Parts: sequence; C-alpha cells; structure tokens
Amino acid sequence: GGWVALAAILIIGPRMGRYDSGTTMPTGSNLPMAALGTLLIWFGWFGFNGGSTLEFNEQVPLILLNTSLAAVFGCLVASFVSFLKQGYVCVTYILNGIIAGLVGITASCHAVSPAEAAIIGSISGLVLYWGVALMDRLKLDDALAVVPAHLIAGIWGTLAVAIFGDPVALGTGLGQAQQLLAQIIGIISIGTYSFTVSYVLMRLLDQFIP
Repeated sequence: GGWVALAAILIIGPRMGRYDSGTTMPTGSNLPMAALGTLLIWFGWFGFNGGSTLEFNEQVPLILLNTSLAAVFGCLVASFVSFLKQGYVCVTYILNGIIAGLVGITASCHAVSPAEAAIIGSISGLVLYWGVALMDRLKLDDALAVVPAHLIAGIWGTLAVAIFGDPVALGTGLGQAQQLLAQIIGIISIGTYSFTVSYVLMRLLDQFIP
C-alpha cells in the first residue's frame, strides 16, 4: 500500500501552494472523525492479525496483546518526539503513530514477546516521524502520511521478523541471517512489483483523466 501511495504522490504532485514559503496547509478537516477512523482501524486490526491464525487457538491472545502494545508505543513515541520538536502534542502524530505501530507489528505479531512488540512499535513511531520529515524535505506531498506509516514502517516491520522473531514460531527453518536475507528479498521484490505496476497504470490513467 505504501509503494502504491508513493507512485500516486509522484504522479499527482503536491497540492497548490503546499511548498510555497509562508504557506501552511490544514492538518485535516475533521480530527474527531479521523480519531474515530483510527479507532475503527485499530479494532479491525484485531481481526487482521488475530484472524490470520485461521482458528481461535492459544496464539490469538498473545497476537492481540502484541498488536495493541505496538500501536500504543508507536503512538507514544511519535507523539513524544513531535512534542520535543514542535512544543505541542499534534493529534495527527498520535493517530499516525498508532497506524505505524500496527503496520510494524503485523508480520511478526505471532512470533515475538510483548516486550519485543513494544520495541517494534516504538521504532515504528520513530520511523514514522522521520519519514514525515523526509517526505517534506523531498517535497513529496503525502497529506495522510501514508508512505511513512505504511511503506517505511512496513519495511521496518518486515525486517523485524528476522531481528526479533522466534525461529520456532516462524517455522521457516532458517537462521537469523538467512531469514533477514529472505525478508530483504521480499521487500525488494514486492516493492519493485507494486511500485512499477501501479506507477505505469496510474501514469496511463493520467493521460486520459489528469
């Protein structure tokens, strides 16, 4: 999803006046609705992660706990860092920190401990904040921080499988170095396919419907 969003951002371009000096853009037209949407996403993620077992077994409670812990710590870290930099707590970093934490833990939610889930979520919150700053520096107008929350935090979460994942729970039969290589291959191959196909199709569509 983050790769597709990046392709769309490159084709659509920034909003008018987004990077003009002295111009500020609104953070959102309805933050309470955005908060409600994030809560619903968080709730739905229980089905996304917990349901991946395809049965209600003893793994599910740990998966749900890890999912929530990562979301909480992603939220706290992103909010804290933004507070240190800006001097106030920005609601968008609270919400996007939750999303980044959820994205970061998904791949390894069944194979890590609650403490490791908290670490994964915390780093997801950090990469979200840095990702937003990077997008601004590159003048890529990502109004919803989709690329930092889904692509960058997703890449981190994919790597975290090899870094923190219990080999027995993963069941791949690979050592840590081999697992890390497999994760990197996955990132590159899925990223190349997703970005290339979506960019070509949207560029083609842009010729007919700008």
